[in-house]
Amino acid sequence: MAVPADAPLGVYEGAVEYDGQVVPVILHVAADSTTFEFGATSLDEELGDTPYDNGHLLGTADWGWRPETGDAKLFFYDVADGESGPGTAMIVETEWRNPQEFTPPPLPETYLLEDFEDGIPLDWTNYLDIGECPWSTNVDYGMDNWTDGTGLAATVSSNACLGPVDAALVTPVVDVSAVEELWLAFHTDYFSNIDWQGNIIEHAYVDITTDYGTTWINLLDLTTRQDAPLVIDLSEYAGVGEIMLRFHYVATAWSFHWQIDDVGLFGADPSESYFLPPRDLTDVDTAVYRAAADDYSTGDPAFFGPTGVEQLAASKDMWYSGGVFQFQTSTGGPKEVVSGLMSDGLGFISLHNTLNAGRQLAEPVVGRAYQITVDPAPPALVADEIVETSPPTVSGDVEMSFTATADIPEGVTVRGIGVTEPIALRDTPIEQHDSTDPCTSNQVYDVTMADGWLLEVITSGNNPGLDIDLFVLLDDGDGVYECADEQLVGASTTTTAEEHVRLLQPDDGLYWVLVHGWGVPGGMGSYDIDINAYQGDDLTVENAPSGPVAANTPVTFTLSGTVPYEAGAAFHGLLLMGPADSPAALSLPVTLTVPTFEPSDLSAQLNAGPESVATGETTTVSLRVWNNSTDPEVVTARINVPVGLNIDLASLNASPGQAHYSVAGRAITWSGTLPGSTGLTITFDATAASHMGQVEFVAQVNGVIRGNELQLTAPVWVNEAAPPRLIVLPIVAGN
Repeated sequence: MAVPADAPLGVYEGAVEYDGQVVPVILHVAADSTTFEFGATSLDEELGDTPYDNGHLLGTADWGWRPETGDAKLFFYDVADGESGPGTAMIVETEWRNPQEFTPPPLPETYLLEDFEDGIPLDWTNYLDIGECPWSTNVDYGMDNWTDGTGLAATVSSNACLGPVDAALVTPVVDVSAVEELWLAFHTDYFSNIDWQGNIIEHAYVDITTDYGTTWINLLDLTTRQDAPLVIDLSEYAGVGEIMLRFHYVATAWSFHWQIDDVGLFGADPSESYFLPPRDLTDVDTAVYRAAADDYSTGDPAFFGPTGVEQLAASKDMWYSGGVFQFQTSTGGPKEVVSGLMSDGLGFISLHNTLNAGRQLAEPVVGRAYQITVDPAPPALVADEIVETSPPTVSGDVEMSFTATADIPEGVTVRGIGVTEPIALRDTPIEQHDSTDPCTSNQVYDVTMADGWLLEVITSGNNPGLDIDLFVLLDDGDGVYECADEQLVGASTTTTAEEHVRLLQPDDGLYWVLVHGWGVPGGMGSYDIDINAYQGDDLTVENAPSGPVAANTPVTFTLSGTVPYEAGAAFHGLLLMGPADSPAALSLPVTLTVPTFEPSDLSAQLNAGPESVATGETTTVSLRVWNNSTDPEVVTARINVPVGLNIDLASLNASPGQAHYSVAGRAITWSGTLPGSTGLTITFDATAASHMGQVEFVAQVNGVIRGNELQLTAPVWVNEAAPPRLIVLPIVAGN
């Protein structure tokens, strides 16, 4: 079987007829690198004269519970030996026609509009009479927004509590006394439920009150599936004064959920702003697979080939149920971008057409793949520069370069996440727990997330046959671990101790990590656990690239991190990179270590002269500190002024920096960084009072980073002579 030398990438089919039998032959035209184009030549390309080609989407297939079906296309690529490395990644972009951009008509005059993007508003009242699952947001319940709205939706879920719920959400008071026309509208998604006898056990009520909740009038009682916007004419209530609305969910047994979004009260019919024309949605889930060893290839490479494959990256799986998918792409439009670290060998790209607009027989799909190289990778920073003295803070940076094998007209974005100190525990004992109840585990760790990007937990076992399970729960807001009351947001329950939970962009809050001893041979075992909470803004990017990026042209930037000084500590972060329309396409781990500095070499001298002073006379005090090493040191100095001498503040001088005098503490203090081979001098005058006898100036000098400590004294005699001193001199005599 032969194909033209310039045949586009993809699958080609033929057949061999022999002795009355037809044997199908399939040929894959593969790319010989990670930089190639695939699919149609443009979004205007028409379907050719073959019933199937590699550049057009011919519609999805619905085989009920088989979500992997559809117009899946495969494009193979081969990476030469030695081409991949720790900083090489493959980016795959797929683009198609639909949905087209659409701007909805403006809303009429608005008296109330809530989109819940900041959660349930404080001026809305949340009631919970039965159950433990009040109105919250869809994310709080681990759900997507299934209404036609965007972002967050107010959500109540009986399913989350596995039992009955009676919860109401009430709007603030709205004054409609001067209104002539009034309409209520909201996006919604409601699942109804009945028991085994056909009785309705789940209701979604919409009520109104004109007397501040003393009496409620029902406007709507949903008992059947509702996934379209609702618009209700409330004009009979126009001009009545002040009103409130109530969204009342009642499930008398374990049921489903109710979501509402974009709740509004308007002065005219808002239907055309809510009932938008159906969008012509096409969605192509893109998955990239790379070569990887597996049991088959390592066990019998002659039969199965030298390698298997593993998934490198993929679109978010938005399968709903029964072969139904929700539209979702990394760019929000008809374009998907995925990426990941590549490896040598044969891999492939899979395009799964999950949604099809159906506006043409064959919708073109255009794709391209290219390689990016980040150097060094993974980025490793050493925080060996002192940037602050109180508290001691150090920083480090590394010069980075970025190269792409294809033009990126929209440019790239670079962002640092972190850094945080990971939790790494080894040989942690664990006993057998009730295998039917994870809440019987006493292995619980707490992690607080604030504006975090990723929470990742990994476990492994140290005993043969150990089977532990991993659960991550979000605290219910009281800050107290009560297993049954917390919300499950992630779990890993393999048949081994190798568990992994990864929460991307988790909500702010307190999380509980629970390790459950499902099967512990002999009743006791041990495991290792790593908890990485990637959050914070201490990892920054300087001189970030801007504008279009040309192929094979290096772009440089600086990655910097600042952390508290903890000798020997290791901090973790992330470097996010990607095209401007998919800024987190690539994620690289970053480590920042704090070295243990060599012991400092500080020397100091404290003098006071004259040593003997009478009342009203002054003595000049000087403290000289010298950093004898070549490395900088954070230095603190303190001079205690004795009773009997009063400092002349006008004479206080320090170089470099500034010294401060505490009247209450009778102490002069200085702090700062002394570069290597530099010194500090503090001088001041002190006037004698009526005191009589010997007093002492006491100086304490500390090297904060390296732990050097010096203590010095300088005596002064007030109103009496200094005692004689014995001086020993060598005598040299000659003949």
